[in-house]
Amino acid sequence: MMRCILSIILLLTCTMSTHGQSTSVHDQLVKLDQQLAVEKAKVNQLREKRDQAQSQLTSDEKMLASELFDLQIQQINLVKQKQELVNALSLEQHHADELAAQRKQVQLTLTQQAQQLDIDLRELPGMSAMRDQIQNSLKNKGQWDAGQVKVLLELLVQTQQHASTIHLNQVSIPTADGTVEEVELLSIGHVAFAYSAPNRSAVGYALAAPEDASGFRWSEELSPAITTALQASFAQIPMTSSLVEIPLDITQRIRSENLHQALTLEDRIKSGGLIMIPMFALTALALLMITERFFTLYIQNGKGTAQASSIIRATLYGQIDEARDKASNAQTAVARTLHACLSRHEVGSHAMEDAIQEQLLHEMPKLQRFLGGIAILAAVAPLLGLLGTVTGIIRTFGVIQSFGNANPSLMAGGISEALITTAAGLIIAIPLLLAHSLLKGRVQTILSDAEKHAATLLNTLTYTMNETAKGSGK
Repeated sequence: MMRCILSIILLLTCTMSTHGQSTSVHDQLVKLDQQLAVEKAKVNQLREKRDQAQSQLTSDEKMLASELFDLQIQQINLVKQKQELVNALSLEQHHADELAAQRKQVQLTLTQQAQQLDIDLRELPGMSAMRDQIQNSLKNKGQWDAGQVKVLLELLVQTQQHASTIHLNQVSIPTADGTVEEVELLSIGHVAFAYSAPNRSAVGYALAAPEDASGFRWSEELSPAITTALQASFAQIPMTSSLVEIPLDITQRIRSENLHQALTLEDRIKSGGLIMIPMFALTALALLMITERFFTLYIQNGKGTAQASSIIRATLYGQIDEARDKASNAQTAVARTLHACLSRHEVGSHAMEDAIQEQLLHEMPKLQRFLGGIAILAAVAPLLGLLGTVTGIIRTFGVIQSFGNANPSLMAGGISEALITTAAGLIIAIPLLLAHSLLKGRVQTILSDAEKHAATLLNTLTYTMNETAKGSGK
């Protein structure tokens, strides 16, 4: 701006000098100063406006930058809030899906529980009223509301209480002949049942259903003792608070015809099978042998020691012939051994000693007769029992192959045969072993007594012979 003003002044000066104008330089300068002052004032005003505009722009720029920063922060916060909302929505949807699945599972569980309870109640007598409630609950086709759930829980509690208590109720049930009658039903939990039909003075007993079936079946074919006991129980229960004896089988596995029937020895022997025949033959033979040996060793040879004392006493008194007669008449192994010694006393001590050993060798087989047979029979008896065990197991596996293992009663015959034959073999073998040991010990005792008394007699005769020889020498 200043350069423009100076250029104008110079141009005017030059113009004035060139054209020779007569205008006063002073006036021009005054005018120019005035114009310059005006222009300066305008310049200052413009400068102030420029500074104000720049200051305003700077302030606006700062404010806009601050607002932009705030907006950016708000944008970041909004993005975070959006992500949190998306995550929360996803979590809520997941929870909703889980709750729906749980609700479906609960509905299915309740339906299954109701169906199972209906099956259990159907197998129990006198539960028709509770079954009707269950059937009504199952009509909703798996859609359970709070009231139906409450009813189901109450029925479950009632069923549990009924299973752990004893009840006597008036109900209508199909009796043993299939007709529906109003009876007094005695329920011992869910394991044993009996009824009394007052109209015809009959009692029924609940038996477990046959194999591959469920529930119970009624039977009125009871023994007179059981019928009387049941009738007495029904009469006592309403009138007393004390203990009442009730003849019921809570296992429901005993057949009605066998409730008071015990197995006899004959039944057990028959259940052992054909192996019991040779075992009885073996037992009879062993008893004969043992009887003969007891007679021989304890009765015939029971007085051997007394006879030996009498023979030795006669020898000490020099009564050789009388001692020989006593030994000859006695029928014991000890006496026969002493008789052999006396028959050789005239020959010498060596001959008598040889006669004793020879007689003992003759007596040993007589005394040990049948002992080996008894030992063999004692060893064979458990082997026969083992054979019966094997045949019984073979029979059991044959039943399993034909009918499967679902019915234990079909396998009971083979198992019974296996166990009874084993027990019979041991029952036979143990007494035989004891008898064999006892008889063998008796044989050893008789032989020891024979040797002992023979040695005493030998010494006595040798001493007598020596004394006689000395007397003849003198």
